[in-house]
Amino acid sequence: MSSQGSSLRITQNQRLALTESLLRALELLQLPAAELEEAIQAELQANPLLEREDEGTEASISPEETSASPAPQSTPFDDPVGVTPIEREPSALDWASTTRSIDDDAPEAYETVAAAESLGEFLENELSLQTALSNLQRTLIAWLIGNLSEEGLFEESLEEIAAACPVKASHAEWGKALECLQQIAPAGIGARNKTEMLTLQLERLQPQDEAASAAKRMLVECPELLLKRDFRAIARRLACESALCERAFALIGTLDPHPAARFASPEKEGFVIPEVIVTRTASGALSVALNPACTPRLRFNQEYFELLNSSRLPAESLALWREKAHSARGFAHAVEQRAATLLTVARAIAKEQKEFFRQGDGALRPMTLKDIADILKISVSTVSRITSGKYMQTPRGTFELKHFFSSSLPAAADGQSVSSLAARERIRALVHAEDPEHPLSDGAIAEALSTEGISLARRTVAKYRELEGIAPKSERKRLG
Repeated sequence: MSSQGSSLRITQNQRLALTESLLRALELLQLPAAELEEAIQAELQANPLLEREDEGTEASISPEETSASPAPQSTPFDDPVGVTPIEREPSALDWASTTRSIDDDAPEAYETVAAAESLGEFLENELSLQTALSNLQRTLIAWLIGNLSEEGLFEESLEEIAAACPVKASHAEWGKALECLQQIAPAGIGARNKTEMLTLQLERLQPQDEAASAAKRMLVECPELLLKRDFRAIARRLACESALCERAFALIGTLDPHPAARFASPEKEGFVIPEVIVTRTASGALSVALNPACTPRLRFNQEYFELLNSSRLPAESLALWREKAHSARGFAHAVEQRAATLLTVARAIAKEQKEFFRQGDGALRPMTLKDIADILKISVSTVSRITSGKYMQTPRGTFELKHFFSSSLPAAADGQSVSSLAARERIRALVHAEDPEHPLSDGAIAEALSTEGISLARRTVAKYRELEGIAPKSERKRLG
């Protein structure tokens, strides 16, 4: 007969949690220049131990001349592999290696930036009002908010987003977090594609009558017939009356295809502030540097803290100042890491797309966020955050960092792939050089591209032509 009893066992395991400092680093990583400045000003006002310095030195990195440095040990969002950390003194958290001195008389870069709420800020405010959520649910929802595009969509699958999160949760928990986000967000935000964006809006409509139900089925089951407005074919497929299909179509027409458009974005402000400046050196090499007007220089007031630490303050007050000291160091390091990550990613982009700086969009290579992530050994979500809303000033103009990423078209006969942006550039050039009396049709443009090794269907040519704002052949002939 076996005996039963209790025992005590000690096990050791490792877990990575999203601490306050990691959440702060994530938040600062995705902020554009104007919002970063606002966050820094708020922190300077709230924490007397954090100061802003006035002097610095210039730093530039030449991707064509500088060899890759060994990857440091890292922790997520702190010192990611492939991002070279910036050396600093313990009491002088500045960017001596990435900034140059700023003229005190220079105009303030953010004086005319209108204060507007972004989609992320709105959702974070809404999340703070949800008192019934657990800490885990709040963390998962905050992570999902950080992965939304400017259109309010997810560019990655829920599984990929969950895999990149350092807080592990079950698939059911992620599903509940997504459902909660879609409930607190404006109708359509948090969808995984345009179809789901519209169906989420339909689910918010009241009453949920047969027209709303038919509209959802039309979007999911027969989108190709919906584009043709073939209500008889739709009625046969859905086994309903044509009149109901027409009512459902009218209902779809009342939905908002861009529910995130009312929120602030850098493109709506009328101007942008480039955080990265690319120039050419005397030898012709590319020099990539951070814009000093957008690169804050912070300092932890060690002398003041030591004075407070040695004074006879009550234990409660001393603990509060130590907490502020920890917060000041953490905030400065998070801002510093953002600058280091931005510079490293910009350097990698400039190195991979160096032909663009010589020849323009036509020389852009196919490149995805994952390509840069693999080169730097950081996560795709980190690259997405640091390139969103950040701009690069180049000899060819100012571009958002995401401008340099494009999909790859089918390889040509010589085996070399072409980016979609390069194909659009060639379409623009062909139309510009055409005879106004005999403009090129989409089919003729496709044939001309084929002779250059760019294989595009006529439908794809029409899509790219519309994206470039080029009128169809019939209208161009009238205009000519």
